[in-house]
Amino acid sequence: SVFLVTIDTLRADRLGVYGNERIKTPNLDRIAHEGSVFLKAFAQSSTTTPSHASLFSGLYSRDHQAYSNFESIDQSLPNLASDFAVSGYETMALVNVRHLNPGISGIASHFETVIESDGYRNVADSVETLLGWLDSRPSKSRPVFVWLHLVDVHTPYSPPPPFDRLYYDG
Repeated sequence: SVFLVTIDTLRADRLGVYGNERIKTPNLDRIAHEGSVFLKAFAQSSTTTPSHASLFSGLYSRDHQAYSNFESIDQSLPNLASDFAVSGYETMALVNVRHLNPGISGIASHFETVIESDGYRNVADSVETLLGWLDSRPSKSRPVFVWLHLVDVHTPYSPPPPFDRLYYDG
């Protein structure tokens, strides 16, 4: 099975696995050490929808034509989820911003199961929802391709205590 986790606005240099010794990210570091870490990966856009459209299609914005968060991609373009589905994987997307819902961007349209966003869903609720979906699958014999999209570090950023003061130097 393959789990792709995307986290809006999270900089690699803020994670332990990429060498940051000050900020503690033990769970992400553990996941990275157990999976694959890409040392030279670059977003094709600073905006969510175009960046994810490139990630899932392998195309630049000029080719998939998504330049803002509220533009839809052409459904005939290549899509990573479709490739996994053709290879026998059950595909699931759990997105946490409305503009990544299938009816807006079209990116998640290629997934068999999509848990849409009606606003903001925090990481704890997202993981709980994902685990519930994994447990409720009728056929657990098929591998899964899961896209988990998170936005907790995106503005407006309001971390809960004690994280709101953990790295505050003022």
